[in-house]
Amino acid sequence: MPKFISKIKLNAFNEKVKGVEVEVENAEDWKQFLTDTKILDDPCLGKIIIDYAEGWAKLMQVEMSNGKTIEDCVESTFLELRFLGKLTAEQLGFVIGILYRCWKHGGDLVDWYFIIGEYKLPKFVKK
Repeated sequence: MPKFISKIKLNAFNEKVKGVEVEVENAEDWKQFLTDTKILDDPCLGKIIIDYAEGWAKLMQVEMSNGKTIEDCVESTFLELRFLGKLTAEQLGFVIGILYRCWKHGGDLVDWYFIIGEYKLPKFVKK
């Protein structure tokens, strides 16, 4: 994706989530996740995991505040973050795992993930 398009999408994202804080259920684990050097320094995981987890949670919260459910908004909100780069299946699993552990709506997200086809990858994840 050209750099100027990424910047436009980043600006749109920032405007959409302006003032939104992640609804954390487990603050200690969330703080550790955001600052964990094992994640940040890992070439497979890295900062993209943190950016996706935080951004995806915020975008879904915006949609849910407008009356949508996880099922209604999970894919569209994930795709809004494509400007960050594509995730592998392993990276998506890590994002979902940390949101399950720390985010107020993490249980609903995991329920969606397992309902979509008995552990098949969502169509928006690269193989």
